[in-house]
Amino acid sequence: MKSFFKSNPSWGEIGVYVLIVAVLLGGYFLLKSDTENKAPLAKKEKIYNTAHPQLSQSFSTQKLIGRVRSNNFAMIHPRREGITKDILVDVGDTVTEGQTIAYLFPPGVEGQSSAQIRKAYAQLVSAQEALTNSQQVAGDMVQTSSKKVEQAQTLLDNTQIDEAKSTIRSQLAQRYDHTETVITQAMQNLRRILFGTEQSSQVSASNVVGQFSDSIQKQDVFNLYTEVARVGQGFLDSDQEDQLLVYVNQVEQLLSEAELLYRNATISRYQTQSEIESAIATIQADQRNILSAREKLDDTLLSEEQLSVSLSQAEQNLDLSESQAQTSVDNARNKLDVAQAAYQSVLTQSGHVQVVSPFAGTISQRFAEVGHMVMPSMALFEIVDVDTSLGQETALEVQFGLPEELLSNVQVGDIVEVTLPYHGKETLRATVTRKSNSLDASSRTAMAHAVLETEEELPHNASVFVRVSDGDHPAFSIPTISLKRRGSQYFVWILDEEDQPRSLEISVLAEDGEWSDVEGNLSLESNLVINPSVSLFRTSTPLEEAPHPDQND
Repeated sequence: MKSFFKSNPSWGEIGVYVLIVAVLLGGYFLLKSDTENKAPLAKKEKIYNTAHPQLSQSFSTQKLIGRVRSNNFAMIHPRREGITKDILVDVGDTVTEGQTIAYLFPPGVEGQSSAQIRKAYAQLVSAQEALTNSQQVAGDMVQTSSKKVEQAQTLLDNTQIDEAKSTIRSQLAQRYDHTETVITQAMQNLRRILFGTEQSSQVSASNVVGQFSDSIQKQDVFNLYTEVARVGQGFLDSDQEDQLLVYVNQVEQLLSEAELLYRNATISRYQTQSEIESAIATIQADQRNILSAREKLDDTLLSEEQLSVSLSQAEQNLDLSESQAQTSVDNARNKLDVAQAAYQSVLTQSGHVQVVSPFAGTISQRFAEVGHMVMPSMALFEIVDVDTSLGQETALEVQFGLPEELLSNVQVGDIVEVTLPYHGKETLRATVTRKSNSLDASSRTAMAHAVLETEEELPHNASVFVRVSDGDHPAFSIPTISLKRRGSQYFVWILDEEDQPRSLEISVLAEDGEWSDVEGNLSLESNLVINPSVSLFRTSTPLEEAPHPDQND
């Protein structure tokens, strides 16, 4: 064989060639077989980078302007209008309840306000004294009448002697004369006090001496005097003893009303203070004299012939005394109420030069300066850190206006995002706690309140931005590299349930560098393929397209 190849070199070359061809063919088939086995495995293990779409802040949410509202704040107002005289506190100062924080000038001429207050107070004190005196006199009257009833009953049981009858008749005439004298003297004193004369000449209400704040009371006293004078003249003309007690009762009522009148009299050129006090003292002395005379007369009337009648009369007098006493006390109490109302009115108009804080807290704003004209409708200070019932439940709230088109999208319990202009991009979450269904007529917004989920120290009335999602028209932000375009139409690819890419037509709303805002049949759970290959146009299956938002149904 060796000699053969040497003698026939062409066969050796042929062998080499055959060996080379065999090696090449074996390598080719081996490479082809390995390629066929590995190609399906590579396709099967293809992994895509995915991301989830995000709601677009520009197109899926609306940015509303809101403000922080503290429920632990209050306004301080003056109790009357006036000019500020001095301000004692400023922003940042801590005040206590009842602390004086400012002064107002008293209105009117210097000193006039104080004089009006003193005058009203004097009338109030006088009315209080009159009520006390009326209550005392009423008690005495009722007590005296009660004793007379007891005495009448006792005498009715014990008086049986004729000699006592004769003595009673003699005393009775003396008591009548004494009572008539006392009444006549009281009427003379009253004429001198009321009209400045003891003569019973023609007079009118204008002739009553003195200056009185209550003209109605003055007219009532004059009318009562005229009636009593008429009854008195009829008694003197008829000289009927049974009319004496009627006359006595009316004189007592006249004296009581005259005393109240002069207690409300003011010092004038007609009367000095001492003259007014003298008139009141004279009237009270006459009241005591008449009361003493009545007691003696009533005691004497209890004769044997009149004992039964006197008991009945005493009981009637008791009822009458109780009625008159109650009327007198009621009148005095009404006058006291009027005096108290007048005093409070004067205090409101001329007093209250001090402005006091009704709350404890910290002054946060001041709205007045010294010399400013203020009134009850104007706030002088704003105060925070006030202990209130709402503040104990929720110290801070975010208040914002909800546009009419978003009214149905935001409900109590929904979450909104709150951003602060001075905190950069920091976002806070808040829960809607209250919402009004009534729209403002001018702005067409409804007021809503939200409470922050985290405790934040935010100033009252601070400005914030509130982002509210528009669930009816969602838009999404996706990476720009996930977009592909064929002609004028944009596409993205999402993985289905079998992790196979499916193409989806979308509309691009805006492109901003790395992110784009789009609309389409997407959701926050969609697996969006990042940086898809152009070959996916041939290998992927389109998803069922949702109708475009601009198309009509």
